[in-house]
Amino acid sequence: MKMVYAWKVFKGGSICVKAKGFNSKGKKTWYDAGCGKSGKITVPWGNVAANKEMKVKGAALLRWS
Repeated sequence: MKMVYAWKVFKGGSICVKAKGFNSKGKKTWYDAGCGKSGKITVPWGNVAANKEMKVKGAALLRWS
């Protein structure tokens, strides 16, 4: 299974994002999703029951899913 993250800044500058996923052994891994005012990344998830999480560096208001 894979999980999709998407974000868009609606007030402020660019941000840098990392998205949580899981490697082939089921261990939590942070994937670099890049920097900018918007973006999207698909990360490996496997057979893990967990909530989506993002790490954000920068000052901005954003929407994510």
